[in-house]
Amino acid sequence: MDQVSLSPLSCVAICGGTHGNELSGVYIVREMQKRKVGKAGSVSVTTVLTNPLAVDACRRYIDTDLNRCFTNALLSAPITDSTPFELRRAQELNALLGPKGSQEAVDLDNDFKLLRSGDPIFQSFSGETVKHEGEELYPFFVNECAYYEKKIAFHLAQKNTLIVPSISVKKD
Repeated sequence: MDQVSLSPLSCVAICGGTHGNELSGVYIVREMQKRKVGKAGSVSVTTVLTNPLAVDACRRYIDTDLNRCFTNALLSAPITDSTPFELRRAQELNALLGPKGSQEAVDLDNDFKLLRSGDPIFQSFSGETVKHEGEELYPFFVNECAYYEKKIAFHLAQKNTLIVPSISVKKD
C-alpha cells in the first residue's frame, strides 16, 4: 500500500450532485450551505452543487456524464452553442476548483471495501454465485444502475493512503 503525505490544507471543496440521482452528497452540500459553513478552523470550505440541472431533474445527467468531461482535451475544448451542459459545467468547475492536475487540486474518495479472491461479487438470475478471482483490490461503482447501459458492473483499484494534517475546529 502506498502512502502519500500532503502539506497542510488551506482550503477544501465539498462537492455533491455530480450525478443528479445520487442524493447523499446533495443533502450534505445543501445542509452545509444552509448552515453557512465557510470555514473549519483555519481551513476555507467551499460547497458546490456540481450538476444542478441533473439534481433538479433527479437524473444521472442531462446531456452526458459529468465525470467523463474532466479530460484535458475536453476541459480545453472551445464552447459552442451545441456544447453539452455537463461539459460547460466541467469547465466552470475546473476554473473554480482546479485546474486539474495542479498540486493544489486533489480529488479524494473513501469508503471502499477490500475485495479478496473468493469473495462473492454477483448472483445470477439462476441463483449461481459468481466469485472474484485474482488479487485483492477495491471495487468502486458497484451495482450502480447507471452503468448498466455501458455493461460495466464495477472497476477495480488499488488503495493509496493519504496522510492529511489534522484540522482543528473551535466550536462556539
